[in-house]
Amino acid sequence: MSNKILKNWELKILALVSAIVLWFFVVGIENNSYQFPEQIDIHAVNVPPDMTVTNDLGKATIRIQADQSMIKNLTADDFDISVDLQNAKEGDQILPLAATSKNSQVTILKVDPADVHVVLEPITQKDLKVKTVVVGNPAKGYSAQDVQVTPQTVTVTGGKSLLDKLSDIEADIKLDGTESTNFKENIQLQLPAAASSLKNITWSPEQVTVEVTISQDLQQKTVVVKPDLQGSMDLVTMSKKLLVTPATVIIQGKEDVLNNVDSISTEPVSLDTLKNSTIPIKAKLILPQDISFPDSQPNAVLISLTAP
Repeated sequence: MSNKILKNWELKILALVSAIVLWFFVVGIENNSYQFPEQIDIHAVNVPPDMTVTNDLGKATIRIQADQSMIKNLTADDFDISVDLQNAKEGDQILPLAATSKNSQVTILKVDPADVHVVLEPITQKDLKVKTVVVGNPAKGYSAQDVQVTPQTVTVTGGKSLLDKLSDIEADIKLDGTESTNFKENIQLQLPAAASSLKNITWSPEQVTVEVTISQDLQQKTVVVKPDLQGSMDLVTMSKKLLVTPATVIIQGKEDVLNNVDSISTEPVSLDTLKNSTIPIKAKLILPQDISFPDSQPNAVLISLTAP
């Protein structure tokens, strides 16, 4: 009886000692473990060649064991968190995460979360129209009047559910306020802002060539109308007053052209016809080259001879 009691006591003491040793071991580990403060991007490895991941895998955090002196020098680049798709199937699935340290003196104790949601889809292709977007303005007094792009379509590759969300791909043409002549350049393509979060989408070619026409803005100017009178001035005609309605008109054109125009002529008008007419004669205005009328401006005037 006494031997049995003694043996039970020995087992209890051994269990107590083991618990104490284990406690010190756990405390020792805990004293050297830290929650790494940065979140680390999750990426996929061993993706099947005909498949692609169509969802954002997100980020994960880790708990590590390392000497305190090393902690301050660690960055997210010292770690790798991945999901292995070696045996993954098409569709939605939850798969475990694996984390490794590039520093052999750092041990990873825990990954949070332990697994990740993955959507795997077959790779497909789609032709998209290239949409040009002019950002900014050219030099003062100039405008981007026309943009030609080559090629006009590109082939986009990715998961079908993502490509279904795309109707075009963009080429942003950035102006810095100094452009006053036509120019040609290569532009890197990018997804529209509303689709910029879509993952694992590529396109070919990656660049397009744009040709931009920069034109001087049209300016407006008020000028005097000068009738082109044909015939001789007799005493009767000379005794009357020439009336032009309107006497001035608005014309438009590029600034350098407008600077050389101070008046505008009418089509030829016969003095004999004018002298014998009881109503004003309508005469069309003759525009110089590279000059036009604003939409609201009539292209003719009324000419008459009236008593002084």
